[in-house]
Amino acid sequence: MMVYSVKQLARLAGVSVRTLHYYDHIGLLKPSSYGENGYRYYDESSVILLQQILFFRELGFALDEIRTIVGQPGFNVRRALEEHRVLLSKRADRIAEYAYRVVSQRGSHLLYHAYCCVSITAESCHMES
Repeated sequence: MMVYSVKQLARLAGVSVRTLHYYDHIGLLKPSSYGENGYRYYDESSVILLQQILFFRELGFALDEIRTIVGQPGFNVRRALEEHRVLLSKRADRIAEYAYRVVSQRGSHLLYHAYCCVSITAESCHMES
């Protein structure tokens, strides 16, 4: 079984060591063991739990809410991962829709702007003759 130091886990997960220390302090992610030197060590189950925490954070959940969710006796990691996948997919669809609207609005704005410029130019041309 793989064991990670706090620095290794922080690098692996893309979070700071300070974040992991804070998660330990509030009881959200406790190390699986402590070395004689007081260093924190995390096993693979800790890595999976951190992944869950980060997914919930990405979805906008507060740390207190996350602690309640992952601390439930019936918490099922596989089901949670599937639910995360569905939620992230829906979020990606919404973001894609927003991006489409922005591009569409920008495009129609540019077309409107081009039309106005052509119209003004055409009117100016007619007025000059």
